[in-house]
Amino acid sequence: YDDENNWSWGAGVDNVYIYGTPSEGTPGIVWKGDSTSLLSDTTSLTPTFTPNTNSNPGSYFFTLSVTDSCATEQSVVIIKTTRGDSTIWTGATDTDWFKDANWSCRIPDSSRTAIIANAPPNNCIIGSSGTAKALNIVNQRTGGNTFSFPGSGNLYVYGNWQNDGTFSQGTGTVTFKGAGYQAIGGSIATKFYNLTVNNSSGNQNVTLTQNNDTVAAVLALTQGTLALNGNTLVISNGASGAVTRSSGFIQSEGEASVVNWITNTGGSYVFPFGYLGTYIPFTFNKMGNATTRNISTGTWNTSIDNNLNLPSGTTLDVDTGTQFFIDRWWAITPVPWTVDVDSAGVTFAFTTVE
Repeated sequence: YDDENNWSWGAGVDNVYIYGTPSEGTPGIVWKGDSTSLLSDTTSLTPTFTPNTNSNPGSYFFTLSVTDSCATEQSVVIIKTTRGDSTIWTGATDTDWFKDANWSCRIPDSSRTAIIANAPPNNCIIGSSGTAKALNIVNQRTGGNTFSFPGSGNLYVYGNWQNDGTFSQGTGTVTFKGAGYQAIGGSIATKFYNLTVNNSSGNQNVTLTQNNDTVAAVLALTQGTLALNGNTLVISNGASGAVTRSSGFIQSEGEASVVNWITNTGGSYVFPFGYLGTYIPFTFNKMGNATTRNISTGTWNTSIDNNLNLPSGTTLDVDTGTQFFIDRWWAITPVPWTVDVDSAGVTFAFTTVE
């Protein structure tokens, strides 16, 4: 009896601990307590304890009475349940994210990882009602199975995003809402519809660890830093308002860390870069009949040592231009570019120390 490995429990319980040493008895076994309905048999020495899916973690107290022909002995048994840190998509009932019965351990929330397993026959769908939440997202749906977001609802992610399968973005908004470091990665690039960075710490990064993640509608920088980390972020919405900012910025800081904005034929496009807490936007303002579609841009700091670091072949007169040098590089690649019809005004920003 004292060996907890001899006990079993149902979905919704991650750990069970047994306290007390009830007597090994003869027939005449009775379990009593407020939660006896959760026991499979109140007259068995080894019943199965199964909390329902709405049960919260906590302690359950029972009295076990063992009676023989001479006496009755009683012992107190405490069964303690604790929440695990993940819940797995089973799709046991249907495709609804918001049903406990579709998860191994209830609906995920801000403190529990959602593992979207590939095996269940029902796809995982976040509908337009309510706001879905998860500590981390691990998407494993492949081979025609999907994790989809067809409505216009919200998914709050408080930790990391790992996409190893098929994610159908629909018209919903994924918001990174953590208070520490967060990552967007996995083995497959993710295409978001709306992507919001709202990291409450403010000085922590939401970091890309996969190349060519895409935002199809609006990238909203509310708070925190979106770090490109040597990767390309694609903005496929050609409107100049496809990137908005109230606070925070995109951190490039490397030649391979670029924003590739697939733009329309006109407009002023602001790339909201920043470095060391300073907002240093780059603006590409299309003028005239500019037909450029893609504007791929990155920027990075050079060492602040007053070295000119002139590229080979540069003919700038360094004797008269030294005081105008800035310790920062920009790489701007407009594609395609037609010399005789395209023109643009560009505005650079940099930190005070640079």
